[in-house]
Amino acid sequence: PDSLFAGSPPVRVLGVGGSDLVTEKLHAFELGYRLRPTEDLFLDLAGFYNEYTDLRAGKIGDLVLRINADPLHVELPFAAANQMEGTTYGFELAADWRLGKEGWRLRAGYTYLHMELRVEPGILELAETASDESPDHQFFLRSSMNLPGALQMDWNVRYVDHLPAPTQSIDRFFGLDVRLG
Repeated sequence: PDSLFAGSPPVRVLGVGGSDLVTEKLHAFELGYRLRPTEDLFLDLAGFYNEYTDLRAGKIGDLVLRINADPLHVELPFAAANQMEGTTYGFELAADWRLGKEGWRLRAGYTYLHMELRVEPGILELAETASDESPDHQFFLRSSMNLPGALQMDWNVRYVDHLPAPTQSIDRFFGLDVRLG
């Protein structure tokens, strides 16, 4: 309820810098294969594995009550620190198929992504939020077609897996876009 915080002093979040920040590091490994079984069909497969170290995360400091300030307020220091690391891995599949000479093209793709980020104790839990803001599974099917009379028709179907991040919990969804031009 609104009355719960009535009369509470405002909170100021202070970004605190430091000279101990270092560059984030990434070791990325990718292996892929592209195949053209016919003149009109391309197939792609790529797998990846990434190792991250020295990622920046937020470290919350001690609350300070500023009694002599006008207005009375609470300060919450928030410092960047290189105290997160993790891995991501997954694969991508893609196909591009040109059907006949009439200008019809079908494209499809699927992506799997898995993230495992870890933070040191005392660090704001951004790792869970970051990994929950990227879907594990995504898929699309796209059609582009030239029609008689200089018309074009395109449609795109896509699927995006759920995003359980506490700040933006989004259920999985399908989308459909259609264009006639």
